[in-house]
Amino acid sequence: MPRLKSLDRHIPGDFQMLHPEANQAEPFKGSFHFVCREEMRFRKANPFLCQKYGWTTDMPAIEKDVHDYNVQRCIAGGWHDFLDDGLAQSEYVPTQKKILRGAVAAVETTKAGIGVWMDFIGEGGVPVDAKLAAERAHICSTCTHNKQGGLKNWFIQKVVEETTQLFGILQDLDVKTPHDDKLGVCELCSCPIRGKVQVPISHIRKHLTADVKEKLGAVKHCWVINEA
Repeated sequence: MPRLKSLDRHIPGDFQMLHPEANQAEPFKGSFHFVCREEMRFRKANPFLCQKYGWTTDMPAIEKDVHDYNVQRCIAGGWHDFLDDGLAQSEYVPTQKKILRGAVAAVETTKAGIGVWMDFIGEGGVPVDAKLAAERAHICSTCTHNKQGGLKNWFIQKVVEETTQLFGILQDLDVKTPHDDKLGVCELCSCPIRGKVQVPISHIRKHLTADVKEKLGAVKHCWVINEA
């Protein structure tokens, strides 16, 4: 893994650290040392989470976690000038085309399961183009089968936790659509729509059961059925 050129140089948006699995809405932001201190306070105030996710309150380990997290933010964001030459230029991945590296790192540094991301987005780990995701989201946002009410109304606790992790990763990587606040759960396929609109159609259809396909087929405007 490459390293940051300097811990004293402010990377875009300042240094950050986010824990979506702990329902942290906003990341810690600021200088490297400020974020590390905030991370230390957070972990000491949440011993249960530290035990659950294997976090340590040892400062050197925290500094490494914060450093690695922000290295991956730079890779995912295309901010190569902030990194050393530890990674060949050909290995850098443009944000809008292939953000698997950033996704994997976001998952690893937040201790969320990489399987959650891969199971939902697909083996390639790359969400669809932002324009396509927005078009899908617009269709779903006006559909009568888009049901609100919170994940807990639709899924067992384990699925709620995994979906929350997925949403946290999407947020951390700034993968979104203009319609996310209107998206709930599809009552026909039982999928959290905010995540599903980011999934490649080949991966969706690979796991589409016959009964769900029949239900969606009855909805003339459903993009899952109509998309080429």
